[in-house]
Amino acid sequence: MSVDDPFRGKRGWTEVNEQNYRAEVIDSKKPVLVEFWGPKCKDCLEMAQAIQKLSERLAERIKFCHFKCPSRYAVLELGIRNLPTFYFYDGGRLVNSLSKENAKPEKIGQALEALLGGRP
Repeated sequence: MSVDDPFRGKRGWTEVNEQNYRAEVIDSKKPVLVEFWGPKCKDCLEMAQAIQKLSERLAERIKFCHFKCPSRYAVLELGIRNLPTFYFYDGGRLVNSLSKENAKPEKIGQALEALLGGRP
C-alpha cells in the first residue's frame, strides 16, 4: 500500500477533486461514500485496509470515492475540518457524515448499510 496514496491501484475507488466532485458525487446514480484523507494522516492510512474491504463487498451498490487533502475546496466549500472524514450521499444529498474519532470501520459499515436502506 502506497504511503502517499493508499487507494492507488485499488479497484472500485474513484478519485474526486474540486473539478469532478459534482459529476462523480452529486450527480451519481448510486449512493456515494466520499473519504477525505491526507497522506500525513496516520488514522487515514491505518483505516485504508478496512475501508478497502468494505468497498470490495459493496462496490456494486455504492460508489466509493476518495478526496486527497489538504484542499482549500474541501475546507471552504465542503466543510471538512478533520481527517479522516466520511461523507455519505444519496440522490445527490449529504445524508450522513463521520469524522475523526467517530470514523471507525464498524460505524462506517453501519452507515453504509443504512445508506442502502434495503436496496438490493
